[in-house]
Amino acid sequence: MDFDRRWQEVSADDHQGFWVLHAAALNIGESRGAMDFDDFRTVHADGSNGLDERCYHEAMGRIFSNILAACEELYIEHMVFFPFGMGAFLRYLELNDPWYSSEVEKRELRRGLAKTFIDGLQEAPANLRVHLCINIHGSQEACDNGDAFLRALKEAPSAVQRLVTVYPEADCIEVARLLASGQVYGVPASSGVALVNAANRKLIGNHWFADGARCAIDENLHRRSVSLSTWAYLLNGFHTFAGSTVEVTEAFCSSNSKMPRQLHVGLQGVAEDIDNHGDALIKFESVDDKQWVLKVFFGKLWCYSQESGVMGEIHPSPMDLEQRVLEISGRVWAL
Repeated sequence: MDFDRRWQEVSADDHQGFWVLHAAALNIGESRGAMDFDDFRTVHADGSNGLDERCYHEAMGRIFSNILAACEELYIEHMVFFPFGMGAFLRYLELNDPWYSSEVEKRELRRGLAKTFIDGLQEAPANLRVHLCINIHGSQEACDNGDAFLRALKEAPSAVQRLVTVYPEADCIEVARLLASGQVYGVPASSGVALVNAANRKLIGNHWFADGARCAIDENLHRRSVSLSTWAYLLNGFHTFAGSTVEVTEAFCSSNSKMPRQLHVGLQGVAEDIDNHGDALIKFESVDDKQWVLKVFFGKLWCYSQESGVMGEIHPSPMDLEQRVLEISGRVWAL
């Protein structure tokens, strides 16, 4: 990682790379109509519609099994885990199933999910050790999740209990870094460390570039890592905005050779092409001809990203990005 939990830069001498396993949990309760809820909707005996808990737990169990399979494939010795999928994706479940308006029922759902994960460790690779980061203070949600895992561990077979080390109030990103660099007591430095990331299935790093989700692992993992944010930038396709809607935020003149036009603030259009120089051909509303906009003027435009669904500054062209990556190559490590 590039920055520790206190946002102090980690020197290259102290840095040891580790794996990041991106896994997307099921979203059944982030909002009304959460994207995965309908897949687990059932009709109960009383005729009401609601969550099929058994199917939900089984599906989350399969995701956890895939995580363990990845650990085996990569010869992982230490897996850093946390209450995966038990935060925002369950937070407003009552909007989709009123049964969970009761905190008691929602708490039981969390306990069942934690038990699913802990039970799944009976199939873990023989050499795998699990480092579980939980909260025992803070919000009620965080405490309920921590309590759910402690209960599940208490009931687990002794063989499973021996696999797990619990880190109360620990920063899981920092735990992974310390494990990899041999700074955890009794654990030698290892190249076989993996941090599980609760990933967004449509946008790598989710909205790490925005100012929301201050506590979410996905965003913070990418904010604190130069290499991860760089790869997210590339893989999400932010280096091109062809096909996206743009809006003028500061008036300027287009660069058409024959008939340049003054482009006023608030004017919107669609970027139809990006040439080899990184300049954009844009069809603006209420302007008859398509207009060329040189990349030096991109700072006067905002782009509605198709990937992120938010307005933001237009990113550099591929050549500009490659140059920037080269300039910071001394601080980019392969994870």
